[in-house]
Amino acid sequence: MILPINKEIKNYKQKVFFGLTVRRFIFLVIALAVGVITYFSIRNVVPFDIQTWIIGAVVIPVALLGFLEPYGMPLEKFLKILIRNKFLISKHLVFKSDTLYMEIEKEYLKIEKEKSKKQDKSEEVEGDEKKKITFISIIKKYKYAFIIALAVVALIGVNKAGLFKSNNNETVVSEVNENAPYYEVDENSPVLLKTMNLTQRYISLNPLDDKGRASAAMAILGIEDLQAKYAAPKTEIVPTGFSKAYYYELVNDKSDGSLFVVGKLIPFTELKKENAITQTRYMTENIQPFIDQIKKALEKKLHVIVSVIPEYEGDDVICKTLKYQAYSVEDNGESVSFNMVFNNIQPGIEINYSTGESVKE
Repeated sequence: MILPINKEIKNYKQKVFFGLTVRRFIFLVIALAVGVITYFSIRNVVPFDIQTWIIGAVVIPVALLGFLEPYGMPLEKFLKILIRNKFLISKHLVFKSDTLYMEIEKEYLKIEKEKSKKQDKSEEVEGDEKKKITFISIIKKYKYAFIIALAVVALIGVNKAGLFKSNNNETVVSEVNENAPYYEVDENSPVLLKTMNLTQRYISLNPLDDKGRASAAMAILGIEDLQAKYAAPKTEIVPTGFSKAYYYELVNDKSDGSLFVVGKLIPFTELKKENAITQTRYMTENIQPFIDQIKKALEKKLHVIVSVIPEYEGDDVICKTLKYQAYSVEDNGESVSFNMVFNNIQPGIEINYSTGESVKE
């Protein structure tokens, strides 16, 4: 019977998960966890293309801690020894001999050095082959580290190629007119939503930002949302900047003259603080035809993906614009497909977006 034994028993390490040692598996899990935490920490404050670089810069060093073993030592132990020897206790030592024996030794070393030079020339070809073997062995030894690095590089390449887009990326915007009710973005095409061929009901409301403002929301709506009935909130929902300002000019058969209304980021869903913004009656009226499009699609039992982002300037309590995208999934956008920015304005009324106060122009 033949028992296979490692050439060097000290190099043997037990593999426990997917051909990985316990140490490498743990560091791989930590690296993935750090990547996920980093993504959720920066996704709302850093553009998507920069997010990829930041996540790669954080994940790769953590993963390498588990895979690199210089001189057979864990990387952190090697670095500790290196720092200690190079910076903490390093001394420049000079050896000087005063014996005849050492002088003879020097001459002997000179002769040996000349011999070794001649021998090196004859071994150059052999050395090239060894280098090739060494390079291949390094690839095999650190294959998982290379896989992680290549995955990050591939993700960056895909992102640069424009296969992933987000609202933070450059977009094609039609002529912006702050006095117009709305304007188109990306030729009125919801670029991001078209890539999401999903029909499972889903609602995501971002947490309030540090100023207490609703920040963003995304949902996949279905017929059940149109049919849902929600109880009135136990406490009144008052978004930032909301005030009960009334103007005679705004009075009509549908309005009591109030300037502001409490608007939902995602229609046909429950009113919550994370889903509520202060919007003018004018913007509400301009958004309504688009919400009616969504309603008709839901009545056909289609699913509609909706993404809404209120945009504030600095510490403003009221958003100046509202980015609104929607796309009907099953019919590839035939019922609903738009990518608009609505101006939160009211003709004839001047609004102070930083305080919520307003005056007649």
